[in-house]
Amino acid sequence: MGNVISWILSNIGQDERQGEAREENQPQSLAGMINTLVPMIIVAIISLVVFLSTRRAQRRFYAPRIHLGSLQDQ
Repeated sequence: MGNVISWILSNIGQDERQGEAREENQPQSLAGMINTLVPMIIVAIISLVVFLSTRRAQRRFYAPRIHLGSLQDQ
C-alpha cells in the first residue's frame, strides 16, 4: 500500500496554481450567491402573485376550515 501511495505522489505533478483559489474565492462566491438569489427571488415573487390572485378567485378552497364562532368556551 505504501508503494502505491509513493508512486502516486511521485507521478502526480504539483499544481503551480495551488493556493490561488483562496485569493479569488471571495468575489466569485459573492457573484455566485447573487446569481443564485436573483432567479430565486423572481420565482418567489411570481409564486406569491399567483397565490394571491388564486386566493381571491378560489375563496372556498382557501377559506379557513374552523371558525372561531363554532368553538365552545371552556
